Amino acid sequence: MYDVFLRLIREEIGSDKITLIHPAKIQEYESFIKNNIGDLAYMSKDSKKLFNKVLENIVYDAELLVRLRLAKKSLGSDHPGEAIDKFILDKINSIVDFAKLYISKFLLGIGDKLIVKCKKECYVENRKYMPGDIVYMNAEEALIHYIEGNIELFINPYLEQILHQ
Repeated sequence: MYDVFLRLIREEIGSDKITLIHPAKIQEYESFIKNNIGDLAYMSKDSKKLFNKVLENIVYDAELLVRLRLAKKSLGSDHPGEAIDKFILDKINSIVDFAKLYISKFLLGIGDKLIVKCKKECYVENRKYMPGDIVYMNAEEALIHYIEGNIELFINPYLEQILHQ
């Protein structure tokens, strides 16, 4: 049962698109873990060592699966609307868009400070800003607000023409 992530990794590697992880597969795995954790008190030292090794492998396999899915998404693959990690995958395009503009220096600002426009109410350095407010914020904070859809980025007008050719 603990090889569920290995099977999911194989499926992910074999597919061009991001695969659908059925909640039932995760529930089976979760049940396996809960049952075995409940039995820890009755396990011998050797059994506990083996179980701990299984848990280490599960964490490693889960990380590999997540990295595969994030890489596919960042390279433009679509994901199923019912994906268990949809809320994470939905954010990847925003991160890639922000990083592309930031690294290429297409964003208006000076150094690490960017000029942005608030689309929603947001807080920056304990100050409240309303929709339409123009704010000067550091890139790290801008990324977080951009991912959440709270701000609009300002792109150098000349360079923006190049993006839309």
